[in-house]
Amino acid sequence: METKIIFLIIISFLAFIFGTLPYLIKTIKGEIQPNKITWLFWSIPLFAVLAQYIEGVVTWASFPVFIAGISPFLIFCASFINPKSYWKLQKFDYFVGGGIVMFLILWGITQNVYIAIICSIIADALAAIPTLKKAYTNPETESVWIFLLSFFSTLSSFFVMEMLFL
Repeated sequence: METKIIFLIIISFLAFIFGTLPYLIKTIKGEIQPNKITWLFWSIPLFAVLAQYIEGVVTWASFPVFIAGISPFLIFCASFINPKSYWKLQKFDYFVGGGIVMFLILWGITQNVYIAIICSIIADALAAIPTLKKAYTNPETESVWIFLLSFFSTLSSFFVMEMLFL
């Protein structure tokens, strides 16, 4: 395996450590109040890695995708630990959640890979809306660092895939 790929995987993992762990700790302490809708739906990449594992096609490119899914899943789980980390879901959150489910169903039933990718991107963007709204109206309930480092970590997965498949 190329040194560049290993380097990107290590960078992705470090972004996970420096972005997710402080957010997890603040969530457990009740200093941050994650929106459960956002973090639950952002953990969907775990299903992609699980499907790859079941099919026996897990590669190094799966690692950044795993990180992209496990981070939100851990935050979603941590939001149940401390009652102070609870963010009350509103009708808007459930409406957005329904839209996400609709695009995920379209993603699952389509036989066209491009439509599936578009539906996945739309669902992911919709999942961000409740947290963006909450961060705007209640900025003290969020931290920007996890979002910056998660973006970097996710971006690195594209470079790993490009290096592996070209």
